[in-house]
Amino acid sequence: MAQFFFKISILAFTIISSQSAFAKGWGSSGGGGGVACFFNEQEAAQATPYIQSGKSLPAPLIQRIQSLVTLDYWEWQTSAGKAPLHNFSTNNFYEIVTQVEDRNSLFVSLFIYRLKQSGDLIQTANWQNLLDIPLVNDATLKLPLPNNCRIVQLARRLSNNNNAPGVGPVLKAPEVLVEFNAELFALLNPLNKAILIMHERLYLMGQSLGVNTSDLFRPVVMQFFAENIADSLVMTDAKFSARELRYRLVDILGDYIIYFGDEMKAQGEIGTQASRLNSFFNLNKSLREKIHTCMPATSLVKEISVADEVLIKKCKDSVMRPMINATDHDEETSFLILAYFIYDISLTHFNAEQVIVPLQNPAFLKDASDSLRWVCNAIVTDAQPLQNQVLANKAKAYCRKYGAN
Repeated sequence: MAQFFFKISILAFTIISSQSAFAKGWGSSGGGGGVACFFNEQEAAQATPYIQSGKSLPAPLIQRIQSLVTLDYWEWQTSAGKAPLHNFSTNNFYEIVTQVEDRNSLFVSLFIYRLKQSGDLIQTANWQNLLDIPLVNDATLKLPLPNNCRIVQLARRLSNNNNAPGVGPVLKAPEVLVEFNAELFALLNPLNKAILIMHERLYLMGQSLGVNTSDLFRPVVMQFFAENIADSLVMTDAKFSARELRYRLVDILGDYIIYFGDEMKAQGEIGTQASRLNSFFNLNKSLREKIHTCMPATSLVKEISVADEVLIKKCKDSVMRPMINATDHDEETSFLILAYFIYDISLTHFNAEQVIVPLQNPAFLKDASDSLRWVCNAIVTDAQPLQNQVLANKAKAYCRKYGAN
């Protein structure tokens, strides 16, 4: 049970709001930057006034760009100790995006599910070409640029339904417009085009949370393109790395099951993964509403006082303990509480997201089915008595009905 409350504490700290306080009106929500390196410093200097004023580069200067990559890629490649990137089997950037989603969907299933929905909101076919794009200035460089290089704005994203910082994820999908510089986009190789698309998708999720900088997101974007996540198919230690990535995503983005959840519901009968996803959303939405009523406002700051730490723990316990002790959960919710909040954290080889989220990669359907059978067998045969036997019995009843699905 101690491990249960450790997992609960991780989740609870990120679930801090129950209302969607939309910031009305269209406004810049961020964008994607690139690093353009010219053949010499003089050409970079000539480009600077155009870039700083948000004007398109003249054709002669564009022709003098020696290399152009996304800022995400440039930081990853120039930082020490970064994992090698995966060698994708295609030169089509749309297919690279699909491969990134597919190869990660087994390990961070819930996040990829929401990320695809984010992609539906900002499909590249709907991006609008705009040569004069002002600098967004939402990034703090970790390393100095070479003298012949400059930051350029590849794309800018505008939306009208973002929450204020600290309010929490939006429950309804925002309206989104993406403007991009087609001339610069054409200079990117397929990998960097895919990275820019993934950057915009992930940043859209973060921006709806009220985050106004891409500094936290850029390394995460690149992690999905790294080789080591795919290796977790066969390497036990890399599986742990995939779990750490799940925790990191929660730490940065909060409870991403909530994102767009009031509008983008899965369709499926009870006992299916779609039904489990909807029940999991409802459970988390309820927890989020309750925690918001007692979480101190200072919980949002980086430096939390000892007194506030006590209040935060008291708040979390006041919400989480009644959840695990309640006897009025239905069978499906009871199963989810055991699978996600207990077995997922206590057993390193089990990932509850695989049995909650509808997996769209056919290659992983057997893995999901095997995971469901395994956890249901564990729930039904577990000899350790749970304090809430009503919850345990409902979870067992659910497994007997649907555990082979």
